[in-house]
Amino acid sequence: MHAKLNRLLKMKLTHFCLLISTLLPSILMAGEHDGLEISLIAESKTITPGKPVTLGVHLKHKPGFHTYWKSPGIVGMPTQLEWKLPDGFSVSEIQWPYPEKSFMAEYSCHGYERDVTLLVTLNPPKTISTDSISVEAFASWMCCAKECFPGTETLKLPLQVSDTPVASPVHLKLIEQARQQIPKANPLWKASVLSKIGAPQIKVLIRPPRNTKPKNIYLFSEDGQISSDKKQLITYQEDGSIIVTVPRSELDDAKSTNLPLILKADNQYVSICPVYKNLHSQ
Repeated sequence: MHAKLNRLLKMKLTHFCLLISTLLPSILMAGEHDGLEISLIAESKTITPGKPVTLGVHLKHKPGFHTYWKSPGIVGMPTQLEWKLPDGFSVSEIQWPYPEKSFMAEYSCHGYERDVTLLVTLNPPKTISTDSISVEAFASWMCCAKECFPGTETLKLPLQVSDTPVASPVHLKLIEQARQQIPKANPLWKASVLSKIGAPQIKVLIRPPRNTKPKNIYLFSEDGQISSDKKQLITYQEDGSIIVTVPRSELDDAKSTNLPLILKADNQYVSICPVYKNLHSQ
């Protein structure tokens, strides 16, 4: 899925550049940190050899501003991190908290208006020969309101090496909040794709848990098959199931065999990944 996201992002970048050219001079190349405060934090003040530790890039938005989720939709670019680590260390992919619907000018998008922490797992080697280490992340982002402000910064985090982890209470609280916002699969929610692979209309059948009747349903596409500018038609069935119908994104290559989604149902965010109907089925 990551290769497909990278391909879609390249296509979206071209589209995005054409789009923002129509909004100039509202889109400005402004000074750093316009609309946003960004910092690199850790759940622990120390690093213990062989024991993973959770890091977070905390995004604090000024009122009216937003940054973008990993799959922003028709406009926007996701926050990206390039890591510089000591020898023997590795870091995971970003774990993204659930997104929100937002707008860049009149264009709908998927991102974050609330303050949010993007999580990664730092994996240290079993042996660390120094008394301290430094972790660096080159962060790049797009922060928008009525105007858009691209930004970059090299974030640095020193950590003392210790046999015993020492918690950082303030940062741990932010990281725990973010963990609670990571969408997870829930076996009580059932989903299937009624469309065939590559169909111009994507139709998803959702079966909520028994005795529940969610009123507000929305699908966030994790890989861009559904874009943020497409209206989602919600149809409630007599048996309690829900059908969501939406046109396929014009940027999608129409080759995926599954449909990774974040399902928003009222105040719940559930990770689902139904498989497309077989090409030869009726």
